[in-house]
Amino acid sequence: MAAEGLLLLYSEGFPTEVFGEAKADVPGLLRAVMPVHEAEGRMLRRLPVVAQARNGVMAQSIRAFLADRPVVDIPGVTASTRLLVLAGHDTNLDAMAVIFGLSWTFPDQPDSTAPDTVLAFERWRYPDRHVEVKVRIFHQSLEELRTGQASDVERSMQTLEPRNAILP
Repeated sequence: MAAEGLLLLYSEGFPTEVFGEAKADVPGLLRAVMPVHEAEGRMLRRLPVVAQARNGVMAQSIRAFLADRPVVDIPGVTASTRLLVLAGHDTNLDAMAVIFGLSWTFPDQPDSTAPDTVLAFERWRYPDRHVEVKVRIFHQSLEELRTGQASDVERSMQTLEPRNAILP
């Protein structure tokens, strides 16, 4: 949590003076401490039982929505709902990774579940009634977060290949 706290301070644009002795090279400090946060995420990604227990309702809701089934755990989601947005934290992203069998890294970000990381499930329906689900992840680089700069969507997006079934 301390590593993530430092990342949040930096990405929110706090002055480098809050980092004390490390103010001369805060990105270097983050490169040194973020592996601890990444290790925690990898540990969670190896525990599907824990991910399911803590985030199973979210995963079931995503699956139900993508399959045009009722989403009973989210009030207000009806058959006419076309866009479902769920907000979460880094641990939710880690849980969705293990539940759906997803994997990603970002070369310009020391944290694979950094602030403003978006996991998107797209349902594509074709005229022949074939349905395909595409999973994409979007992020901002560390410097884009710090400066409040919009990310280039094409550069920041990765299409992921789930190892586990999305649709039932």
